[in-house]
Amino acid sequence: MIEGNKVVLRPAATADWDALWMILQQQGVLENIVPNPHEVTQGNLLAALGIAGDMTAKVFTILAAEQVVGLEILARIDPVHRSAIIPCIAIDRRLNGEGLGVDATQALVRYAFRWLGLHRVAYTSIMPLEKAQDRAAKLGAAYEGTSLGVFYQNGKWIDQHRFAFVKED
Repeated sequence: MIEGNKVVLRPAATADWDALWMILQQQGVLENIVPNPHEVTQGNLLAALGIAGDMTAKVFTILAAEQVVGLEILARIDPVHRSAIIPCIAIDRRLNGEGLGVDATQALVRYAFRWLGLHRVAYTSIMPLEKAQDRAAKLGAAYEGTSLGVFYQNGKWIDQHRFAFVKED
């Protein structure tokens, strides 16, 4: 268990997947995570996130008041380069604005630095840049740049923005 101020992250259990899938299916959730959300199924979620076959991936259920409220994943954990990525953070949209996603991500990054000994945790966002930068500021992540026209979604090209947390050694 990983504890934040408002949430607890626990390894995702089979019993959690129905609730997690309902959260991912909410309007706007998958659209902010993957470029082609209409193609994502429970069976291909990890592939859609680009981490299928990643034996290092740690999938967590986010709980608030003992209720399933979201999903977060730490993947591509590289002990040599002491780095990892967060390919997914999804919170029940009915709870937007309560700071649960920020708390969960900060707790996961603390875990990665303290318990896994990592130096760097990165993530990308396909949200509009201003929204992505606002979220990064709340998280304490640094903006690293934008890759232009990476994905084609709903008739237009989508940019991908890169952010990272770096532990000062």
